[in-house]
Amino acid sequence: MNIVVNRQACCAQDDQLGPLSIELVLSDECTVEELALMIIRKRFLQFSSSHSVMEVHSGNLNIFNIPSQIGLNMKMEFFVPLNDLAKSYITKNEIDCRWLENL
Repeated sequence: MNIVVNRQACCAQDDQLGPLSIELVLSDECTVEELALMIIRKRFLQFSSSHSVMEVHSGNLNIFNIPSQIGLNMKMEFFVPLNDLAKSYITKNEIDCRWLENL
């Protein structure tokens, strides 16, 4: 399954330098957790001091959040079972990574 991952820019310069979308190839057995790790490993997401957590959505569903630094104080948060198949939650083969609205 090919999917497009879009992200919001963290600043005007990031918006100009991009890229703001990438394409990923998922196996039919790819889990939600594996999808999250795949996005992280691509080093595609950009963060700043004021933008430190991205929500990962497909359609109207928030699937998980990715913080800028995963460690003692910041953890990924999953809103669906992390062992479920990722394709079960992906609408129109597209994922959007956007900033938390309550920053």
